[in-house]
Amino acid sequence: MKKASARVDDPDMLPEYEVPKHATRGKYAARFKAKTGCYLVSVDLALREYFPDDAAVNGALLMVAQAAERAGSIRSRRKTA
Repeated sequence: MKKASARVDDPDMLPEYEVPKHATRGKYAARFKAKTGCYLVSVDLALREYFPDDAAVNGALLMVAQAAERAGSIRSRRKTA
């Protein structure tokens, strides 16, 4: 029996697209981060309705972080000049 791929749940992925057995998850993540300074994260498909793009995710996370900072439950790691 074939092992199910992580892409099977993607509605945009057609069944005839097969992921090669030699494919490595996250193979280029370190290179991407080094060039862009960004992290890659996976957002649950159920949240796509609320967070359609990276700007929506970043805006929501920034609001949560600022509220937590004001409440004193976290400290910022941002460098102050």
